[in-house]
Formats: sequence, structure tokens, C-alpha cells
Amino acid sequence: MSGGARHGRANALAGRAARFGLGWLLDKLRWGPGILFVGIGGAFLSGAWLAGPERLVLAHSLERFTARGEGHASRPFWAFEVDIDRLHGGWNWPAVTSAELCTEVEVRGPATGAVHTVVCGARHARHAPWEIVETVSLAPDTPIAWRRDERGFPRYEVRFSPGAAAWLGERPAGFWPLVGQSDEARAAMPPPGTELDAFWLEVDRPLEWLVRWWPAEAAPRLVPMAFDPVDPQGALPASVVEDARALRPAWAMTAALGVFGLVTWFVGWGYAMGGAPRTRFLVAAIGPLLALPWWGSHFEPVLLWLEPRAGEVGADIARDITEGLRLPVEVRDPFAFARYDRLAFDASRSYYDPLGGRFGVARPEPPPADADAALGSAVAMVSTAMDAADDAALLPLLERLRQDELVDRGQLGLLYLDGARRVALDERRAPDVRWTAASFLWWLTVTPVEPRRGEPAFATRLALWKQLLDFPPDPAVVNMTRSMLERIEASPAS
Repeated sequence: MSGGARHGRANALAGRAARFGLGWLLDKLRWGPGILFVGIGGAFLSGAWLAGPERLVLAHSLERFTARGEGHASRPFWAFEVDIDRLHGGWNWPAVTSAELCTEVEVRGPATGAVHTVVCGARHARHAPWEIVETVSLAPDTPIAWRRDERGFPRYEVRFSPGAAAWLGERPAGFWPLVGQSDEARAAMPPPGTELDAFWLEVDRPLEWLVRWWPAEAAPRLVPMAFDPVDPQGALPASVVEDARALRPAWAMTAALGVFGLVTWFVGWGYAMGGAPRTRFLVAAIGPLLALPWWGSHFEPVLLWLEPRAGEVGADIARDITEGLRLPVEVRDPFAFARYDRLAFDASRSYYDPLGGRFGVARPEPPPADADAALGSAVAMVSTAMDAADDAALLPLLERLRQDELVDRGQLGLLYLDGARRVALDERRAPDVRWTAASFLWWLTVTPVEPRRGEPAFATRLALWKQLLDFPPDPAVVNMTRSMLERIEASPAS
């Protein structure tokens, strides 16, 4: 073979290798963006399935829920599913987390005897703060009751998916809300804690515990349940079953989501497999559609298995679209949380020392009638104790309360507002005690936890703040209080 022929063959092989390499690179570059569109299309198709056909399937299955019983919610807990692998070294863990309020339930009524199950609701995704303290029911007509300590404060149980609690406990907090309200306070403050420490700051809110869990009408433990006599472990709250039975398929939504989903789906597959034979494209694009009844309710894990990174967008969209189409309360496998890490938080771990001791509070008997009465009774306990205390006992309390305000830990300040005002106005008290009380009230108005319309004990919170409209020792307290009350008055009703 001549040298020219060998040179030509080498060039041909080199050209073929270059074309193969370029084609492989283009295929790789197309795959990720293509699957991104596939994921978006699949998210809309999943929503279309849940809005229409799935409701027919659900209605048919609920027809078998003819038996009734009582559910004893024995152990509520928050379940946090943290997808640490999706963080890729980042810190914003709420963005890859879903949370739901669950409770273990003993269902009494089945002919075979009581059965145990777990039901979950009140779901949150990529959402912080998580409203752990504010949430007192799985869904309307499905309340939960936390276990309480001897003073009536709740014990919160949280379960993290395997490895998540350790990860949170090792990482410095990405956001630390305690910044200090003066140069002196900031200089004396300890460094920020871990992500787990920051998480517990949201739970450590004793005033909110009090107004939600002291009232007499706090969540009852018995919930009417409906179930299939053949499968009582699948029991659901009767109110959820009745609402679901009355639900009709939203065919207009199904059509809208389906059309957009199909277009995006085929465009995505066409881009991802641009160089593939037509037969392979049709199998990849049409095959999954035939299995829609299976993956329509389980879209996220399928997509993330197919393409972990590009699929994250579709998985997030699917969660947003389908959340409102699912039952508000769902049954979980009782063993589903067996490997989760269990953590608990109660008043014994609280930062707020004034909760106990001489100036603390305990749930009265009989319990208060409502949240306003609960807050009012707690304030009365504190004010009575402060009135009866001598200056030597009052000064450490007032200094601690003032320091709490300086370091942004003023959750309990409102309980001591009335007592501190009395002390500051009492000319029989020592000057340093009166000054400390007035200083505490000043800082309380600088960084107030403002009452919000619609929250428990709003009327009593407002009445307590209005007491500071008459505070001669410090006109600044009066002015800041008036400004806050004007903002509240101008706020829309919830």
C-alpha cells in the first residue's frame, strides 16, 4: 500500500473518531437539558392524572370504607425527610426537605380488636420556618395533642431521616437570627450554633406553647375514623374520607395540565434523544405514558433515578402541583419511620429560665376557657409574684429579662410587661430596680414581637401593649408603643 493510501485511511479513521466523539459529546450535552423538559412535562402529567383519573380511583377505593371507629392519637411527631445528597455541598437544607405532622393512632372499633397505624398531614416542603408550634392539627377536624409536662407545656417530638440529624448537628448555621441589639450585647454573645441549634430556636417559644395548649378546649385525643373492614390498618379520619368522597374529577384542570405536559414531554425527549433512531425515541417517550397510572403518584423518585441533577427541577414542580391534589391526611406504614432519628424538645431544655422558679407559671386548674384567658392568667401569676417580691429578688429577674431583649431572645417579655411596668412606677422600689424595669420595657418596645390579627390571644396581647401608652418615666416607650399599635391597626384583617 502506498504512503498516500495509508495517509488517506488514517485521515478517514481520524475523521470517523472525531465525528463519533463529537456525536457522543452532543448527546451528553443534550441529555441533561432534554430531561429537564421531560421532568417539567412529567410533573404536569402527574398533576393531570391526580386531578382527574386518580380521583375516580380514589372514590372507588373509599366506597369500601364502611366501618367506623375511634382513633386515639397517642404520639404525634414531625417527620423531616432531608435529601442531603441534593445539597451538593450547599447549606440551604430546607430547600431539599419535606416535613409532615404525623401521629401514631390506635383505632378502636375493628371486629378483630384495636389496630395501630400512623397518619400524616399538615405537609410542608422547602419551607422554613416550619410552623411547628403553630400547627395543632393534621387537617381541619383532625387535631393532635402533644404530651404535656407537669406545668402544661408540650413536649415536641421530631424525627429526622437517617443521617440528617447528624448532618445538621455538624454544620454551622447558615442563618442565625440572634444578632444582639447593642455593641455590648454583640460582643458578649457566644458564636452562632449549628443548623440543629437554629432549628430548635424555632421551637423554643414558650409564650406560644402557653396560648395554644393551656386552654380547656385543646385538641381532643379521640378522632372519628373510617376504614375498610377488611383492612382496618388503612383507617383515615372520617371527615377526610367524607370530603374525598364528595370530590369530583377536575377534568378542565386535567385537560390543561395534560396538554401542556404532553407538549413539554415530547419536546424534552426529542431534544434528549436528538440523534437516536425514531423507534428508540418512540419507546422512550410513549412507553412511560402507558405506565402513567403507576408513576403518576410516584413521579419524583422515578425522575430523580432517571437524571438526578436535571430531574430536581421537575421533582420540585411536581411537588408544588400535586400537593393540593393529594388527600390532606394519608396513611403511612407504621415501620416507615423506624430508622429515623428521634429528637425531643420541651420546657426543660428551654433557654428561658424565668419559666420556672418563683416567677414562673403553671397551667391553672380548671384550665382557662380560651387563649386570651390562658395568657391573662399567666400574666396575673407573674404580676402577683413580682408585686410580692422584694428588690433583692426582683433585680436578677429584671436584669435577665433585659438581657434577653438585648440578645434577641424576647419571647417571654410580654408575660412580664405588666409586672415590670408596676415596678418601674412604684416609688417604694430601689432606683436601680426601677431603672432596670424601665430599661427592659424600652428594649421590649425596640424589638417587639408584634401581635398579629388572627393569632391566639390577640386581644389580650394588644391590651398588654396598650398599658405602655401610659408610662411617664420614658416617653420613648410610649412613642414606640403607639407607632407599633398604629401599624397593627392599619394591618388587614386575616
